[in-house]
Amino acid sequence: MAFPQSLDVRVLGPSGTLCTLSCAAGSYLPELQIAVEEATGISPRSQRLFHGLNELTGGGDPRSLVSLDGCDHVDILLVRRTEEQMQWIQLIEDLGEDQVEDWLRFDAPQQAKEDPDVVRAAVIRSGNALGAAAPTLRADRRFILAMVALDPENLQHAATELCADRDFVLRLVAQSGKVLRHVAAHLKADREVVTTAVKQYPHSLRFADPKLTADREIVHIALARDGRTLRLVSSELRADQEVVLAAVAKNGDALCFAHPDLRADREVVLKAVSGNSYALHHAAPHFRGDREVVLAAVGQNPVALYNATSEMQADREVVLTAVSLNGQALRHAVPALRADREIVLAAIRQDADALNFASQDLRADRDVVLAAVSKHGGALRHAAPSLQGDHQVALVAVSRNGKALRYASPKLRADREIVLAAVSQDGAALRFASPSLFSDREIVVAAVSRSSAPLDFAAAELKTDPEILRVIASRGARNLN
Repeated sequence: MAFPQSLDVRVLGPSGTLCTLSCAAGSYLPELQIAVEEATGISPRSQRLFHGLNELTGGGDPRSLVSLDGCDHVDILLVRRTEEQMQWIQLIEDLGEDQVEDWLRFDAPQQAKEDPDVVRAAVIRSGNALGAAAPTLRADRRFILAMVALDPENLQHAATELCADRDFVLRLVAQSGKVLRHVAAHLKADREVVTTAVKQYPHSLRFADPKLTADREIVHIALARDGRTLRLVSSELRADQEVVLAAVAKNGDALCFAHPDLRADREVVLKAVSGNSYALHHAAPHFRGDREVVLAAVGQNPVALYNATSEMQADREVVLTAVSLNGQALRHAVPALRADREIVLAAIRQDADALNFASQDLRADRDVVLAAVSKHGGALRHAAPSLQGDHQVALVAVSRNGKALRYASPKLRADREIVLAAVSQDGAALRFASPSLFSDREIVVAAVSRSSAPLDFAAAELKTDPEILRVIASRGARNLN
């Protein structure tokens, strides 16, 4: 049903209408209570608002209370809390969380233990406080529904008869499947109850009677929500190919819960690794050397190469596929392939930092390093020292990432052309330049035109230089605009 954009709310007291308010779209109960306070002077703490026989609680939208006949207003009854109730609630709010249950259990008067508002305030502070409420309240269906809405674990404190009431439990598990944990044993074996719970929360299958963990229909409902619920099903079904295929199709890592025979089943393993490469870790060991399976895993996540056998890590096609998708997979290749120029270049094209895993010879290969720093200047850190001192390589690197200057050789960090290119790309790179250039006006001007921070590294005489200060001021004005 569509809510009206606004709704007139007539707030009634024992002697008649107290005020009429308009609830705008998007307003909630706390806002309504504040509006009532502004109109009547009655504080939200002392307000209890009822629509019909139902008390309004939580943060719901009051516009949902509009009657089904299309009426554009609703009547709400305001009942004021007593001074005593307000004192109890204030006391609960002042107590430490670990003191609330003890107060309600040992010190609170019987009226407080029977008061829904007081107990609700206590339960919000400490869930176990519900166990100290009066038996009549713990047997109150409406109140327990509200408590379970706060936290499904609250059902453990409800009256035994409520936990054994089939109709009531069906209503509860439709609201939260987690409550199945606390219902009567005979209802954990009730097919409709368990099915309803699993539809709402698939992992509630763990609380079902063992015979229902072998119920194919219920199991498929759980697996359709989360394949990892395979761990909760009967051993018989964990050895059933159809069931396991359904599980790994949803979550490949569910393979770890399958029967060992199915972890050695090629169809199952291929389905699993195609969805989650880590499933290769759970497959029968021989699949880590199975080319088709490893390629499927690598296609899903190239880092799966880590779980493959050394033979697969030495397979050129497998490794080329992996590094083309994720350059970091190069770290799992055998040394011979980390020295393969084509493979390393493929890895670098995907991730320049893959240069870190290339052989020493290729990290000293000018063309390979140029390919890396052309993609990301920071890859200069992985280059051989001889290339960190190569003018062209360093120039390309700092032009892409000014801070790559930190990885250049000391000689190049004192090279005017290199440093000027670096600070023109990122002014903060000035900190990595040779101190001999901190007094170079052109370099400092280029740096502060990008950021004011480099001024900290400029020579003392330039920190008060009028031209440089004008550049900083001009840049600040541009930023404000």
